[in-house]
Amino acid sequence: MKSIFVNPANDENYSRIGPDAVFPALAPISLATTMNEIGLEASAFDQQLQSLESILAAIEIEKPDLVGISVLSTNYTNALKIAEAAKKVNAKVILGNDHANQMARLIMEKRPEIDYIYAGDIGEYGMQAFAKAQQTGDLSQVPKLVWRDGSTVIENRGTEIMSSTNRWNALDNIPLTNRLLYPKTVWENATNNYNQVYGKWHTEPVQGVAILDRFRGCSRVKNPCMYCDIEDLSPRFTDPTLFWKDVDKAKTQVGADFFYVVGDSINAPNLERILKARLKGIGKVEFMMYLQAAETTPKLVNIAKKLGVVRFNMGIDSGSDTTLQRLKGPRDKVEKSTYALSLLQNAGITVYASFVLGAPGENEKTLSETIAFTKKLVDGEYLAGIEAQPLLPFPKSIAGDMLLNPIRAYEYTSRMGVQIRNKSLLQEMNSRYGTIPFPNFAAMARDWATIFCDISYGRLVEASSLINAYAESKGVSGGSAWIEK
Repeated sequence: MKSIFVNPANDENYSRIGPDAVFPALAPISLATTMNEIGLEASAFDQQLQSLESILAAIEIEKPDLVGISVLSTNYTNALKIAEAAKKVNAKVILGNDHANQMARLIMEKRPEIDYIYAGDIGEYGMQAFAKAQQTGDLSQVPKLVWRDGSTVIENRGTEIMSSTNRWNALDNIPLTNRLLYPKTVWENATNNYNQVYGKWHTEPVQGVAILDRFRGCSRVKNPCMYCDIEDLSPRFTDPTLFWKDVDKAKTQVGADFFYVVGDSINAPNLERILKARLKGIGKVEFMMYLQAAETTPKLVNIAKKLGVVRFNMGIDSGSDTTLQRLKGPRDKVEKSTYALSLLQNAGITVYASFVLGAPGENEKTLSETIAFTKKLVDGEYLAGIEAQPLLPFPKSIAGDMLLNPIRAYEYTSRMGVQIRNKSLLQEMNSRYGTIPFPNFAAMARDWATIFCDISYGRLVEASSLINAYAESKGVSGGSAWIEK
């Protein structure tokens, strides 16, 4: 079985995710590496850094048996173009990633050109099981696979992690990524892009960039943020020696010395495990990771500094305690965000901060507090980058549950002490968005604001633009993850 794995770029009608094309996508090369490791031919493409035309041409020339596509809410149209090219050469199409996972049954029911969706969290394990099933002919043995048996859509259950594993070694069977699956120009262009935007935050130019995926999950697994749509937030890790072997391989193959370590939050014990396992002779390497403001302590900052962390991504979300606690929960306060940022600034660690506008009950007062807070952070030189956007109620998030389920909406708003502003519109939401695989996300956000906020969607967009523009005027990178152009 010959495979091609693709990361589509954002569709034309969506703005960039901050400055994009600064880190080559990991999923295509990690999945292709997985297939290579079991003796199967596979190649990888990233439309952020390679043209759509070159990807479609490769599909036509290589005529793979399988095309795997990573689908997010912002790249669905490009994903379907790639799927269409795959069908022209009689390839099977398998989708993965957040949007495909959330909307799997609807996509399978509405899009006949899609043959499979892997709805699990660890695609490498899914592809190992899928490849085995191609030999046995028994797709029912692939955990989390959504497929068709004739005209019937089947959703496989089961766990994607072997019973012999625990959370500390759950990711050990992901092979060390072969980054040479992308051409040299991809890595060079990404590194140049990164240095143009963020180079000033380093003492010397970054020589190479790469993504690492050696821990997953979030400390908020029991009480996720209102907007979070990640299905499995359970913390899972890898043996720290494998972390460093992955670093060493990336450094050898593509000259990487700056690593974006994905994972939804890190903690001091896991950072300490990684630090203690550091390979001798690895040389200078730097990292960017995710961190929760509420978990930022002097001990964690000290370990991060020793490890080589130079930047954290942090969901600060709001400059209003009222809004922040509606988005995240009672333990979060603006004071804690300020404290966390001060600790990191004193240690010389910068932050890429994100803000979410439009929590239930958001009003001009709470929004103005957030705008003022973002200016304070920019002026105080706490941030390397910032993004602000209206809340998007993804179907599998708490917000999505509220938008599509009136009973749940009343439960949540009653608990928060806020009013539903447009009850008749709320009753229409499930029929409008709950039965289509690719809803209009800007329209969903607009309806969300109309139903749950005390200010308009237009005001939220205006505030997003104001925050991003002010940051950029002060030399801080600004962007938005999904606002329509």
